[in-house]
Amino acid sequence: MGSPVTSARVAGALLVERGLVTPAQLAEALEHQRAHGGELDEILPQLFDVPTAEVTAALHDRGNGLIYDDVFN
Repeated sequence: MGSPVTSARVAGALLVERGLVTPAQLAEALEHQRAHGGELDEILPQLFDVPTAEVTAALHDRGNGLIYDDVFN
């Protein structure tokens, strides 16, 4: 797959689509990721009141063609 940040943007778009984060929150999380590293399923719960289980479940959703392991590994 593409670069980690590009892949994170694709995964992040899914999270916005699901209503788990706002576009502004996603932008902040991606900036944090660029500056400090880490994965969205760790960053979002740290920065915002987003349940880790919901983020992980959304990123595992095969129905949208995204598989968490493909995005972050």
